[in-house]
Amino acid sequence: MKKKGYAIAVCGSAGGDFSKEISLRAKAVGGSIARLGCTLFTGATTGYTLDAIHGAHQVGGLTVGIAPAESFEDQQKRFEPIDPALYTVIVYTGVGYKMRDVALIRSVDAAIFIGGGVGTLLELAVAIDLRKVIGILDNSGGATELRDKLSHISHRTKPEYIVHKDPKILIQNIIKTLQRRENVK
Repeated sequence: MKKKGYAIAVCGSAGGDFSKEISLRAKAVGGSIARLGCTLFTGATTGYTLDAIHGAHQVGGLTVGIAPAESFEDQQKRFEPIDPALYTVIVYTGVGYKMRDVALIRSVDAAIFIGGGVGTLLELAVAIDLRKVIGILDNSGGATELRDKLSHISHRTKPEYIVHKDPKILIQNIIKTLQRRENVK
């Protein structure tokens, strides 16, 4: 498999009930992204996306947080506290959660969805609209369970989802799809 430095977002549950199994798979997603030479982007938050950041960080991967806050201090006070040591770069947008979600998806080549709530659902809708390569960690629940309904109501773009329960295979299939898209251009 040809390695290229793609930018891949991980979007997913930042609050609520967390499954230990899904947390471990999210961490493996982050590790696989890093091992395959890609940069991991997240919304600089907690939950499954933080698990992915830990996975990438442990193997020395590049990590980018697109934060909703105006500054580190603002992030720690008004939003979820983050550990800047886990990120290669943190971009403080100052635009809040939902606009941060749009900035995150616009910044990447592909996005992977793990569980999630309303914010993840927004990110998924933006990824569909922007024709991003979309990966789903299968059986992770939440917003990912609505993917078929989103496909049904999406009239401009019909998304093609790459769905797999194995993090490594999921990332490999996403990279193959990105490479195929490059070859078509």
